[in-house]
Amino acid sequence: MSQEKVAEFVKAVAEKKDLNQKVAAAEKTTTAWVQLGKQAGFDFSKDDFVGFVKQVTGSAVTEKDAVSTLIGGGEMNDTQLEAVSGGAGFAALSFSPAIMTRMGGAFNLGNINASFVKTSGPEFVKSSGGGQFGGGII
Repeated sequence: MSQEKVAEFVKAVAEKKDLNQKVAAAEKTTTAWVQLGKQAGFDFSKDDFVGFVKQVTGSAVTEKDAVSTLIGGGEMNDTQLEAVSGGAGFAALSFSPAIMTRMGGAFNLGNINASFVKTSGPEFVKSSGGGQFGGGII
């Protein structure tokens, strides 16, 4: 029920591969993201989501374009499409380091980029040792 819950959801999407996969495969609509957030335990409204995107991007957005603004609106590249269609992997949904930094500061989440290192692929690897997390394209 707040923009803070949206921030926590976006952080979880960046950190948890299974949630990242669900969100990456979902429709890129505010309605779909609100539903996925609720399923994952983050209760927020469409207005909360739009307000969050406005705050972290500095863009004037509407319900219709909030998701594409947050994730950069780009289409999947050939490698990502092959991974999804072939079932060999997953197309990571990613957020820019700038978005994550603004989000961390605005919502008291600390420096949430500090423990992630960009690899050559569409995923981040936690620098303090090991686990892979969906991450970084905007």
